[in-house]
Amino acid sequence: MKNQLDDFKQNSSLNQIQFSEGKKQETLQKVKELDNKKPKNTFIFQKTLSFATFSVLLMIIVAIGYQSLQPQKGADPINQLEQPEKNEKHEQNNLTKQKVEKILAEFYNKIEPELDQKSEFVKSYKSKEELIENVSATTSKQVATKWVNAKYEEKDGKLKPITLHGIPKFVFKDLKLEKMNENKYTIEQLQSSEMTGSIVIETDIERKGDRWIITKYKIEYQQEQ
Repeated sequence: MKNQLDDFKQNSSLNQIQFSEGKKQETLQKVKELDNKKPKNTFIFQKTLSFATFSVLLMIIVAIGYQSLQPQKGADPINQLEQPEKNEKHEQNNLTKQKVEKILAEFYNKIEPELDQKSEFVKSYKSKEELIENVSATTSKQVATKWVNAKYEEKDGKLKPITLHGIPKFVFKDLKLEKMNENKYTIEQLQSSEMTGSIVIETDIERKGDRWIITKYKIEYQQEQ
């Protein structure tokens, strides 16, 4: 096969064509012109290729960003909107020291209503049941009943304190909350005075629905060493 190709090249009529010197110079000049144009065309091609590559990359980035903004498959858009609102409300309703002070202060105010200075009867309530209902706004019914029965008696159709000594109270500046779970906190405080001796006040405050109430208020008297 190789020998046949060599014979063809030698005997081909193309080898018999004679080119004039002028034709040769003209052909060389065109080749030089093409060589001079080549870098320019190559530069334009490179710029075009770079712009096309950038455009494709930009389209890919936009597509990825669009997909990331779409709701996940199976996700409920309404629930996604409602969840942050629920979390925000839950955080706003978390128990803080300031809220505990407010709850306790309201309890103390309700369990010790104003008395008539002369008769020492309760002004605004005539029965235990009325006072229990009022105190229950800040406590459980059990706590309200316990303390109203311990502090008051009904006499001549009126309500009168058994003793003028008030209920032992927390010192707010020394309050320390112990979190039992998301819906329950416990507070204990040791106190000592000449009137009461050494006592421990213990209370539980629990979340009931959308509010916090006192579910335990206990006084323990400590034996003197």
